[in-house]
Amino acid sequence: MYLSKKHKLLFIAVPRTASNSVQHALVNSEIAHETDIVRSLSPSLDFNNIRNYHMMPSVLVETGVISADELNELRAFAFVREPFERWVSSIFSKIY
Repeated sequence: MYLSKKHKLLFIAVPRTASNSVQHALVNSEIAHETDIVRSLSPSLDFNNIRNYHMMPSVLVETGVISADELNELRAFAFVREPFERWVSSIFSKIY
């Protein structure tokens, strides 16, 4: 999850859609700012960390990260994947 209040931009990480790569590109771009809120995955299976990384916008409001009014002003985006391809990818990631 990447939130830039300065640029009013929210990236929502959806599992198995290259979210890490997209977030890495945002963090290392010219728009990155020290006030950005970034939730990243760690190599360990820390379920709180995973939940925070894939946080839905409504949870940002519930936890007080942003207000409902701020959420309405954001440009939010995410990437989705065709369900069958996502399923195949999940199978092969366990094999290799």
